[in-house]
Amino acid sequence: MIKIAVIHAPYLPVPDDARPGGANYCDENALAYVRSNIELTLKKIDEAGANGADICCTHEDFVNSGEFGWNIVDRPDLYPYLVEKTYGEIRALFREAAKKHSMMIAANNYEAEDGQLYNTSTLYGRDGGIVGRYRKVHLPAGERWGVSAGSEYPVFKTDIGNIGFMTCYDVYFPEHCRALALNGADIVIHQTQGWGWNGKVPDGLGGLVGESYMRVRSSENSVYLVTAKVIQNNGKDGGRSVVTDNNGRIIADSGPSEEKILYAEFEPDFESYDKYSFSSLYSGIPAVRPLFALSRRPDTYGVLTEPAPELLKRYPGMRFMDRSGEPAAIIRSRAEMPEEERNKYHW
Repeated sequence: MIKIAVIHAPYLPVPDDARPGGANYCDENALAYVRSNIELTLKKIDEAGANGADICCTHEDFVNSGEFGWNIVDRPDLYPYLVEKTYGEIRALFREAAKKHSMMIAANNYEAEDGQLYNTSTLYGRDGGIVGRYRKVHLPAGERWGVSAGSEYPVFKTDIGNIGFMTCYDVYFPEHCRALALNGADIVIHQTQGWGWNGKVPDGLGGLVGESYMRVRSSENSVYLVTAKVIQNNGKDGGRSVVTDNNGRIIADSGPSEEKILYAEFEPDFESYDKYSFSSLYSGIPAVRPLFALSRRPDTYGVLTEPAPELLKRYPGMRFMDRSGEPAAIIRSRAEMPEEERNKYHW
């Protein structure tokens, strides 16, 4: 049996003196706020450990509510400063907590290295050691302005199965989860702030679209998927923390707005044996996972790695903005939008 714990909680409210532009703001107050979220998360990790979890998962960037993120106007140095001040502290505290409870911890927070900022998931082992880390590969448009992307899909061997990671926007790209599955992942941990794609999804469907991603990614790759989501806007985005099995069934669901630690306790069937199914009888392969892998036609998938596929020829000259100053103007114009329009984009 495996017992997985998922922290489903909001950020602490940001005091005015910790909010850039607020009365009596100073960097030390922002730093104190970040540390208060670290302390809150550690308390929940202790609770999960006391309840016998094998692994406890945080949501994406558990220290920062977004009030002083990497794209803040006129203070691009602020978040790297906060990350540099706290990253070492977090690693020491989480290593101690993992060892104390003999429990793995999957934590997502930013790290600064060699002048670059990365969105990083770190897997802490039961002995307090670092099993490995993953750096977010697919960056949404806003995050590209201040964050560097990873380029690998590592899978880490543990006593509860092989674990890989997706972070937020990564889930939108089916190639990501497929790469993890082909690299041997049994369990994929998806740490996120957003839920679903709100580009032109009609109102009310965002929650359903988000849920469909979780179900489909787990089913099409025959992996167990653990989604750890922060509560935002009192859960009005329809997002939840969920655990889906390798058939796409939701086996644990937090609901959108109730703060809790979500537990999923199950006996895994990673290979998904079904020797009497239609496919098994006609193929002679009694398990879904190897059947999927053997049914692939990689010799026909060249377009998936083509940097300039036919689709992009429809959009000549389109590009992402660079970091030279264009983003600041966009952020200022967004700040002047009506709130209902400003909040339409959400990942």
